[in-house]
Amino acid sequence: MFDVGEFRSPGTDNFPDQIATRGLPSVALIFHPDERDDFQMVCEGLGDWHGEATWLVRFQQREDRPRRVQSYKIGTDFYPISLKGRAWISADGFHLVHLESDLISPMPEIRLLGEHLTIDYAPQLFQKKSVQLWLPKNAEIYFDFRGHHYFRQHSLDHFMLFSVEAEEKPKEQGAIVKEPPGPPR
Repeated sequence: MFDVGEFRSPGTDNFPDQIATRGLPSVALIFHPDERDDFQMVCEGLGDWHGEATWLVRFQQREDRPRRVQSYKIGTDFYPISLKGRAWISADGFHLVHLESDLISPMPEIRLLGEHLTIDYAPQLFQKKSVQLWLPKNAEIYFDFRGHHYFRQHSLDHFMLFSVEAEEKPKEQGAIVKEPPGPPR
């Protein structure tokens, strides 16, 4: 199991109309080995994104699989949604450079009639670990919710990389392992 945390600068949690748009960068996880089988994927061939050769990959949530990538939270209830869309993946390095997704069908139970999301990705270098990751640079979401049309634009930066290292040291043969004293008898 993995988890993606999203934190924002102080004061940015006050979203218009009390509707927060969080977790948009996680949509790329549809390509993660633990999630990709939830989607039908078809390579549509070679394309172009801003002059760069890219592979076009169409994806759609499978009806027989759980919807785990995106949901709407209303009060304490979660409403997972089914997505379809297209990804532009660089032909030379196989990095996700752009992704667009749409709601497969309206969700009348929460009055969500439509959603369209676009995300651009760019390399982000983490100096301390000498690691470069392709992460979201900006995202735009349009949604028709509760009789209103919304547009949100996000600029994503100031990424931080957290890592935990662990090392297992095997016991040496013949080593004496001192056990803590047991309960009195």
